[in-house]
Amino acid sequence: MVNAIRDMFSWVDRTPQALALKSTRLEMSYSVFADTVRRVAAKLRQSGVRPGDVVGLRLEPELQAVFIAAVLHEGAVSFAAKQSNVQAYRAQINHVFTDNQLFEAGNPKRQLVTQDWLASTAAINAKLEPNDFETDQSLALLVFSSGTTGTPKGVAFTIANVLERIESAHSNWMPAKPFLAELGLDTVSGIQTYFYNLIHGETYLISTGAKATLELISSAGVKAIKTSPAKLLDLSREALQQQSTFDNLEIIQVAGGLISAHLGAETAKAFSARLTYLYGSTEVGTVTRGLFDTEATNMVGTILPDSKVEIVDANRQPVPVGQNGAIRIKTPYQAKSYWNNAEKSATGFIDSWFYPGDTGRIDAKRQLHVDGRIDEMLNVGGAKLNPAWVDSMLSGYRGLQDAAAFTATDAVTGEAKLGLAIVTNGEINIEILKTNLRELLGGSAPEVIVRLNEIPKNELGKPLRLEIAKLYTDSILKGKKEI
Repeated sequence: MVNAIRDMFSWVDRTPQALALKSTRLEMSYSVFADTVRRVAAKLRQSGVRPGDVVGLRLEPELQAVFIAAVLHEGAVSFAAKQSNVQAYRAQINHVFTDNQLFEAGNPKRQLVTQDWLASTAAINAKLEPNDFETDQSLALLVFSSGTTGTPKGVAFTIANVLERIESAHSNWMPAKPFLAELGLDTVSGIQTYFYNLIHGETYLISTGAKATLELISSAGVKAIKTSPAKLLDLSREALQQQSTFDNLEIIQVAGGLISAHLGAETAKAFSARLTYLYGSTEVGTVTRGLFDTEATNMVGTILPDSKVEIVDANRQPVPVGQNGAIRIKTPYQAKSYWNNAEKSATGFIDSWFYPGDTGRIDAKRQLHVDGRIDEMLNVGGAKLNPAWVDSMLSGYRGLQDAAAFTATDAVTGEAKLGLAIVTNGEINIEILKTNLRELLGGSAPEVIVRLNEIPKNELGKPLRLEIAKLYTDSILKGKKEI
């Protein structure tokens, strides 16, 4: 019998009253969790979900946590549904369940999860037996990478992959318990934390924002968290505003982007916890870990023992220690290809190596320094520029809430210039800002500045620069001077 749901349900007999799920809005014991999952699974079965079906879920976090287990119970494959991945893989998706009336409203495969839908599960026999997967190599889960460019890339996890990854997560980035992942169930970090906790009889802590995270840190005695730079900034600002101490928090781990010196300083004001870098990807897991260094903000840690990282040139040949080039990675539990995407697989997975699309170097101490993403490098006037570097230089600039560099292409002339999208927390003098940018960045100063109410970002808080560029181009075509 192959189904990880049995491991989750085993805790009902051992510790039925122990908490399986906890958020600021809900607490659910293992006994209630198992009963609820069975009832939802029975409803899914009635709704046509069959073993091997691919099921998209777009629900409130607490409900999402129940439905992931219910889909697993049915021997089906779940993924966090977003407009981008549903549109890209519509033909391969069998069902979409959502509590959002607007999401995929015209999709015949969509089923709306209403209060009546949930209430109807109360009348269902809760002794339903799980549908087993054929083998531990059967597909059980899809996690779409947090890429900021192009078509979403799905990473397929078999039952065996899930178990391998959660054990590597425990050894590589779950250093103390209770542990909370601020990264949600639409990320590989969130889903690994979820499965690890529920398979090992611990509590999966569900964050719904900075305030909720701080409340859980206090109420659950959280000792370690994993977050992203954008979420950490929100968390630090909220902690400073509350003027509270969180002495039980020992370790803050950051993945998904570089920590600016300003963010490091803000975090140090708010928390006494150690600030730690993690570097990796959905495809390969975590491959480095190390303390954040204010003098080397792009040094993302030492390569972990179970990971192999190399820097290569344009011909995919290794370069000497200390030399820059493209990063490639091998881990024992990495994906071998993308789900239903041969084109992206051919460029991402080459000769058993994974190429994440980042550039960097490895120093003599086996520490990895990351410069930026190859596919995000901006080509402005023939010069290559790392937009993340521009963003980091503006971190903490007075009057700016957020900023993101992008390629501003004139829709009429085709001329490419460096653009900067900004979100302000009040009035700001654009001409003074331009002057300051020229002093701060010299020849790399943006030529185009546009205002946005919000910078579009992915789930890790990374700016979606192609989306910003499209907003800019569309605004020019419509004759607007600003977005």
